[in-house]
Amino acid sequence: MPLPWNKGVLRMGINVAEVRKNVDQYLVKDVERMNAVRLAPRPDNGFYGPESLTWELGKKSPLSLVLGIYRGAIEVLFDPRVAESVSTHSVMRTDPITRARRSIMFFQMASFGDSESAIRAGRTLFRVHSHINGMDPITGREYHGTDLEMALWTHALGIVSLAECYGQFGPGLSKSDKDRFAAENVPFAQLVGVDPKDVPLTFEGCREIALGWMPRMALGLKGVRDVDFLMRSPMEPAWPMAVAAPVLRVVATAVSRHLTPDLLEMARFHPSKLTVRLAELTVRAVATAQAKGPLRNAAIPVSPEGWGMMQQAFEADPNLPLADASIREDLHLRVRQAGPGNQYSDNEHSPFVHSQAM
Repeated sequence: MPLPWNKGVLRMGINVAEVRKNVDQYLVKDVERMNAVRLAPRPDNGFYGPESLTWELGKKSPLSLVLGIYRGAIEVLFDPRVAESVSTHSVMRTDPITRARRSIMFFQMASFGDSESAIRAGRTLFRVHSHINGMDPITGREYHGTDLEMALWTHALGIVSLAECYGQFGPGLSKSDKDRFAAENVPFAQLVGVDPKDVPLTFEGCREIALGWMPRMALGLKGVRDVDFLMRSPMEPAWPMAVAAPVLRVVATAVSRHLTPDLLEMARFHPSKLTVRLAELTVRAVATAQAKGPLRNAAIPVSPEGWGMMQQAFEADPNLPLADASIREDLHLRVRQAGPGNQYSDNEHSPFVHSQAM
């Protein structure tokens, strides 16, 4: 008969093994993946290049851009079809690190990758989204992961979120810089399949599309659960949420300042002005510190390949050419076609990196 303490020892053994596994994953393998991407061949400077505002923002306050992605992830969940698709098809609540990696990695590969990596990222994303189909019980409408109207909305919402979070937590942007940011990110919209003729070239044009979606917003039970996961983050699963939840709650409180009153009312999220201000100051201080030398790669565990691509971009020869203009013209069509970006399974850990770096 086993002694009573054996179970405790066994549990401790499992915990120790889990800790070792995580240390090996996040401190060894992830760093190796980041460096593999950073050192991979780079034939061109993609669709942006060193003169772009996007690269400038990535250098000055990279965490502000990640915070913009987080805010956008909250806002899209107020669309019932998105909430239904996330609840049905996403691993956000069961494997939040994987979910975060995919979203942040796509942004980094599209914005800082060479043209081959960016197109591969777009094709992979479009293929994965092509499997996301179903019916939303609240509206009774079908949803499709490759819906181009929704892709345009999420793009416009993302531009607004990124620009405002850069102003909230970073050095900030002038009105002309916001318009420049919107205009130079047309390729990003194309990489999710949107025709460039439909993409607004001004910040206000993006805001108009984002706010125009408001009548469609609603929160059912699934939407409430997912919004709560991001705004009132639980402590489960124990890894990583026991560590991440307190941080995410502060971030959610900070970004709530720019959510519309209607969205806050739907979420029943009403922190005091003092609480929001304190959260803002805290997050801004962290973003400022993270932008400096030793802390620049502090977010590697979230997206090692993406951070590797950013470093490769910043270290690359500034005289490398940009993506061929003829590629840019029909980029939105390319990402909807079968190609190298479609060869990966949904479980592929690093679907966007160079084959030389895998």
